[in-house]
Amino acid sequence: MNIISTPHNIEWLLDPTEDLSATATIGETAETKKISFPYPPEMATGFSEHTKTPTGIVVIQDTHHFIQKQCPPSLPIGSFSVEFTEPVLAIHTVHQGEVLIVDRKSSETASRRSGIDGFGHYSEYSVEQTVMTSTPLLTTTLLTPVRQLEQLLDRKTVAMVFDRLQISQINTHGLHQIPLSISKRLEHFVDHSLREPFKALHLQARFLDYLCSLTLHHQDEK
Repeated sequence: MNIISTPHNIEWLLDPTEDLSATATIGETAETKKISFPYPPEMATGFSEHTKTPTGIVVIQDTHHFIQKQCPPSLPIGSFSVEFTEPVLAIHTVHQGEVLIVDRKSSETASRRSGIDGFGHYSEYSVEQTVMTSTPLLTTTLLTPVRQLEQLLDRKTVAMVFDRLQISQINTHGLHQIPLSISKRLEHFVDHSLREPFKALHLQARFLDYLCSLTLHHQDEK
């Protein structure tokens, strides 16, 4: 199941110090692909790891470390856009640090920190990101086809969760306070010490655990 029809385009706003590709394709295999952020080495280091299971779940985990004496208070890191072959649920969690996200279509701006998770129901999205450099930044983005969710749960439950998240309509998104006991489960979502197919199976098991916890949380809010 390939939910991404075009490459996940990364238009770097930083000037790269070496000849790095500005485009990366995610969602092709269960293998993890690692992409370096083109920071000047005297200012910062960072990388993005993209992992996908055969069922279409995509996990993107970003890590940034800053040399504070050399960095300005904030750094624009890139413009990210993607189109999907079918609607997806997107979940974005900040484990540490702060990032400023601008929706390129609506110009809506949101500051993201730990404790407030972002949820979206997308056929496409396009955002710009600026990182705050006072602390390291660790984030996880989780993408899964809505059709896959409806197979794992059921349409009624998925509709209930989307309604509570206020993302019932396509290409809508919202920020919600989620207990850290739930969102922290995304921090170590991928076990890179495992070989295939166990890494993919382990990832899917962790996804089910997170999904059940999120669903029960919203059912308890009734």
